[in-house]
Amino acid sequence: MGAATAAAVQMHYLALILLPIFAILWIKELLAKKGTFFWRGTIVGIVTFLLLMSPLLIFDLKHDFLNYKSITGLLTQTDSVGGNIWENILRIPQIFSFNLIGRYMAGENLYLTLALSALVIFALLRKSWPVFCLSVWLIIGLLGISFYQKDIFDHYLGFLNPVPFLLLGSVFALVKARTLKTLSIIFIIIISIINLSNSPLKNPPNNQLQRTQNVAKFIIDQLDEKPFNFALLAERNYDAAYQFYLEQFGHKPKLLPFEKTEQLFVVCENPVCDPVYSAKYEVAAFGWRLIEKEWNEYGVRIFKIVHNPEEDRQ
Repeated sequence: MGAATAAAVQMHYLALILLPIFAILWIKELLAKKGTFFWRGTIVGIVTFLLLMSPLLIFDLKHDFLNYKSITGLLTQTDSVGGNIWENILRIPQIFSFNLIGRYMAGENLYLTLALSALVIFALLRKSWPVFCLSVWLIIGLLGISFYQKDIFDHYLGFLNPVPFLLLGSVFALVKARTLKTLSIIFIIIISIINLSNSPLKNPPNNQLQRTQNVAKFIIDQLDEKPFNFALLAERNYDAAYQFYLEQFGHKPKLLPFEKTEQLFVVCENPVCDPVYSAKYEVAAFGWRLIEKEWNEYGVRIFKIVHNPEEDRQ
């Protein structure tokens, strides 16, 4: 459990939702038995978690706590995490059926999504320790992810996606009659065909890592060895990756508003961008500005912004 949790958290910060899930299961086990094996397993699990998380800690110590700032930023941005608890609870059925069942299992087929959702819910009605674990995992996981207010992409549910598969398997395990077993196998084959035929793995990759590196190198080529500020305008990305590679390549951006330079480079990943009038803090803190140059490179728009002398005089 310690190893799995460390792996999941490093894949995406939202996997931190696993921590309260494991806490509930740990308390349930504590109340049931307090033997040496339980405590030894607890200690080994914690040590394993910390050991596998240590490279992330070492990375943060070397790079000004980059990941820590990303996590705290994610949790403290009211437009990303929060919302009314009752409104969030009302979102759970949609997240469960569409994002979890529909996207992961049913290939977005409506009828198959409804059928699989019903079977997974039916599996929760059984009383056993494994079903209890999976129920806590599913319910707390869905409640936790409902507090995320932006689009929920498939990989955000990586910490939760094993649950419906295991619950569905538990339903098929109940089938004893030979005829029903045959029908179950046919149903599983149908699910697999529909799922694979609509798999996002068929989509071409966006090569995000390579693109980020290329954009960082392109910006460095335009610097004329002068200090600069940097900003990203994107609905579905963060500037941490660009900041990281700019620093790795020996050109760390200066931070606004304390280190205002004479040039601001803005990367725009949105279809429509106007960095001159953008209200984003990393852009607005630069002051009155105008576009000196603009490029379309590697699937993004890159702007070189300078101060507007006429506005500054006003």
